[in-house]
Amino acid sequence: MQQDLHLAGLIISEPTTFLTNLLLAVTGIYLGSRFISGRHAGPEFIRQYGLFLMLTGISALWGGVFSHGLKVYFAVEYSIPGWITAFVAAYYMAGGAISHLQYCNLAPFDNDIVVRRIKMVNLLILLSAIIFIFIKPHFIVVAVNAAIALVAAGLFCEWIAYKNTGDKGSFLFLVAVTISILTILLFLFKINAEPWFNTNDLSHLVMIGCMFIFAKGFEQMKINIVSA
Repeated sequence: MQQDLHLAGLIISEPTTFLTNLLLAVTGIYLGSRFISGRHAGPEFIRQYGLFLMLTGISALWGGVFSHGLKVYFAVEYSIPGWITAFVAAYYMAGGAISHLQYCNLAPFDNDIVVRRIKMVNLLILLSAIIFIFIKPHFIVVAVNAAIALVAAGLFCEWIAYKNTGDKGSFLFLVAVTISILTILLFLFKINAEPWFNTNDLSHLVMIGCMFIFAKGFEQMKINIVSA
C-alpha cells in the first residue's frame, strides 16, 4: 500500500502510480503525435494507429490525476472522461487494423460493403462502451473494451496481414499486443513489488515498453509501404 505524499498542503495519493501514469502519458502522446503529422505520417491506417497511441497517453494523463494522484479530492465520476478517451483510443486501434487490411486489399477487406459493416460494428462497440460506463463506472469496463479491441480486432487483423504479406511491422504489432495481454496476469496473480511498485505501476511500465514496440511496428509498416 503506497503512502500518500503531502506536498505544499496537497495530498497526492499513490504517488508511484501517479508518476508511472505520467510517464505512460508522455510516451503515448509523443509517439502517437509522430504518426499523425510530420515525416512519420502515412496512409490513413498509420494516422489511426497514431491516434490510438496519443489518446491512450491522454487517457493515462487524466487517470493519473483524477483516478490516482488526486483521487481524495474527486469522486469516481471524474474518471469517466479519461475512460471514454481510452474507449476512443481502442476504437482507433481497431479502425487502424481494419484499414490496414483494406489498404493491403486482402479478402474479405477488399469488399467495401464488408468493410463498412465491420467499421459499423466497431462504432457500435464504442458507443455501447460509452453508455455502459455511465451505468457501471468502473475500470473493468475499460479493461474489457481494450481486450476486445486488442484481441478481436488488432491481433486478428494484423495476424492476417503478417500471414499474407510477411510485414515485419505487423509482427511487431503482434508482439506488443501479446505482451499487453500478459499484463492481465499481473492483476490475476496480484504481482507487485510493494512498497514501491504495485500492480498498476508494473502494468504501466509494461505498457510503456509495448508503446515503443507498437511505434517501431508502425514505422516498419510505413517503410514497407514506401518500398512496395
